[in-house]
Amino acid sequence: DNVPNPFKEETVISFSLAQAGKVSITITDMNGKVIRTISGDYEAGYNSIQFIDLKTTGVLYYQLETDGFIETKKMVKM
Repeated sequence: DNVPNPFKEETVISFSLAQAGKVSITITDMNGKVIRTISGDYEAGYNSIQFIDLKTTGVLYYQLETDGFIETKKMVKM
């Protein structure tokens, strides 16, 4: 989940992994335009990524993808 939501300047997306692996987070607007993508290798357990300076407002979606798992959630930037 991302905290805070809604947010103005920054938000943090947190996730837990059963085992270490590659994670990709893609943020899109309501029309599917990609705002930002972050990919990297993360350790097993709790992880978080801070997002600042997203150059848009309104309803956004983020898709978290790991090996064999994809989840999409909604967030709001004011």
